[in-house]
Amino acid sequence: MPRLFTGLEIPNDVAGTLAQFRGGLPGARWIDPENYHITLRFIGDIDDRLAHDIASLLDGMKRRSFEVRFGALQAFGGRKPRAVVATVEPVPALIELQAEHERLMQRLGLEPEGRKFIPHVTLARLRDSSSRDVAEYLRGTPHDRVSDVSYSPFSADYRRVPGDEQPAPPAREGFWAASASGPGTQAVTWDVEDGDWSVVVMNADASRGVDADVKAGAELPFLAELGWGVLIAGLVTLVIAATLAVVGMRAPRRVAV
Repeated sequence: MPRLFTGLEIPNDVAGTLAQFRGGLPGARWIDPENYHITLRFIGDIDDRLAHDIASLLDGMKRRSFEVRFGALQAFGGRKPRAVVATVEPVPALIELQAEHERLMQRLGLEPEGRKFIPHVTLARLRDSSSRDVAEYLRGTPHDRVSDVSYSPFSADYRRVPGDEQPAPPAREGFWAASASGPGTQAVTWDVEDGDWSVVVMNADASRGVDADVKAGAELPFLAELGWGVLIAGLVTLVIAATLAVVGMRAPRRVAV
């Protein structure tokens, strides 16, 4: 089931100019220049038949070329910015093109887009990621999700999540709160803030075939009073993948690898 959007591809020379802004921002996950685009209409996950219908309608569109002008760099997300973008001037031809895409999608039965169209090119996604960033990274990757865990003795029930994709190498992603890599035993240590966390264990090149002995620990002032049993039973959810392994705390908002 493909996930689609309509958009304008950025020419290579323009993408090269925008790529000069990459770097110098700790925690940012920079988008590859070949993936720069201006989203016109986000569609989402749809079946193949609807995807072909959309493609047929778009093939029938005829528009004159027009000039796209870029503005300033901005951060999207308010107090907790989630992306760095290059703004695009909303010239009439661009607004009319987006409006036509919206009409075509509604003609095919899609719900109206509820967000205001703000043309831009996303250059980077920032460290304080949402569960959507994590889900997008893992989308299409085969893995086993733990549905039930017992601790005395330890046992786990797994639910297979199918897929045939291989994600990008983890070092290329910018949303990790902490990371470690290399041969032998590795340890990842970070100060946990309020929120839900997950830990991803995978090969450095994102290849399949992970065999890992994962252990977790925490330093908490009140640990002696609660006991490990209450802490683990209340917080930890485990996911082990054919390509990767994930140890998380409920739905992931922030991520460590």
